[in-house]
Amino acid sequence: MYTAYLAAVALHILAAMLWVGGMLFLVLVVLPAVRHPELQPHRQRIIEQTGIFFRRAGWIALGVLIVTGTFNVLYRWTSWDAVVDGSFWQTPAGALLGWKLVLFLAMLAVHAVHDFWLGPRAMDATLPSQLLRAQTVRRAASWVGRVVLLLSIVIVVLAVLFVRGC
Repeated sequence: MYTAYLAAVALHILAAMLWVGGMLFLVLVVLPAVRHPELQPHRQRIIEQTGIFFRRAGWIALGVLIVTGTFNVLYRWTSWDAVVDGSFWQTPAGALLGWKLVLFLAMLAVHAVHDFWLGPRAMDATLPSQLLRAQTVRRAASWVGRVVLLLSIVIVVLAVLFVRGC
């Protein structure tokens, strides 16, 4: 069982790396690159395609985080009984994990809005009459993406505190 736990920890870390690393790659590499004058005519298409490809990988990574995170907590920190009866949540580790889970659920909700509502609306404007609306939606999608990244970084910090601080 210990080998399964180690595999789950490794998968959890890899999924978190893919999730946060993918967003940082987009912000620090892709977005600055498409500002280059030669890429301006293709800017929206590059951003759109990058988002579509990352969406698939990102949601898979989030699913892996849920499964491996649940396994890791139940193997190393507590039992289902302690989770259900609330005694685990009264401990310092449980309280910290509770905050991490609340932020994770908030991040999932905000990310779903970004991926399945704002993102598609930001990319579907093709007529000149839709340009102002598209710019407004793109700006909103950009800010929502920043919120998702910020929440994700805070979640990583809480994960480190959970494992190292408790």
